[in-house]
Amino acid sequence: MKRSFSTNGILLPIITFIALSVLGLLLYVSWRYNEQSNPVPSKLTHHTGLEIVWDAGPILILVVIAIPSFRILAHQVEIPESKITIKVTGNQWLLVL
Repeated sequence: MKRSFSTNGILLPIITFIALSVLGLLLYVSWRYNEQSNPVPSKLTHHTGLEIVWDAGPILILVVIAIPSFRILAHQVEIPESKITIKVTGNQWLLVL
């Protein structure tokens, strides 16, 4: 349990930073590129380097967050001993009474 709280303490600032950064970028782009201040839009459509970084960045962030999370889940697994065994037989498309 202590491990999950420490991971939460590490991940909360990271997630808060990401959310505030995205909010800041959205506000900046809305202010900078509105129709009044930019009446003629740019014709730029593709930038391969930017698209790779734009896709690879969030993937790397998710992998960094997932690794400690999966370790915590693996340590929390407790499989209890079975006290009873039930045998079930199923037949597809057949009703057995």
